[in-house]
Amino acid sequence: MNVIIIFTPTSICGIIRSKMKTVFIIMAFVIFLILKTINRLSDIGKEKEPKEAPKTRKCQYSCSDIPIAATRCPHCTSELEAIEDKRPE
Repeated sequence: MNVIIIFTPTSICGIIRSKMKTVFIIMAFVIFLILKTINRLSDIGKEKEPKEAPKTRKCQYSCSDIPIAATRCPHCTSELEAIEDKRPE
């Protein structure tokens, strides 16, 4: 029994499109890896910025932001323990 396979223009276009999708996905992944490596290498020489000291803290009763030096919460008027402001002079 002989089987004849006929490739019509639409079937050939379908094969080409499926291969183009595969090539596109592979190329997109390769470009992603290249850009990720370049970004990682460009961050090597940069100095990281030091973190600033926090200027506020949370009230333990009302969970609102209050200044570090505050001894009383403006929202719930509860007394809080004082935290010394340690700023370099």
